[in-house]
Amino acid sequence: MPVTPTTAQIREQVTSILADMIPGAPVSFVDPDSPLSDELELEAADLANLLVGLRHRLGVHIPDAAIGETTSLNTIVRFLQRKLQA
Repeated sequence: MPVTPTTAQIREQVTSILADMIPGAPVSFVDPDSPLSDELELEAADLANLLVGLRHRLGVHIPDAAIGETTSLNTIVRFLQRKLQA
């Protein structure tokens, strides 16, 4: 039976992908409740790329419509927790 990643592990995966996408970005200082569009100046296409990276890395289906639900680090982590526990 696969082990569900912890919140910290999921957060690490998200920040790792963000760091790969935006070299030199201060991802460790991102306010987890603020929109990533504000914190890192990400656009919708960047968020879509982030979700694609998470799909591949975590092996979870993330529909394109999830972009609207996943605007901050915390909303992404909570969304992934729900998907991984399902």
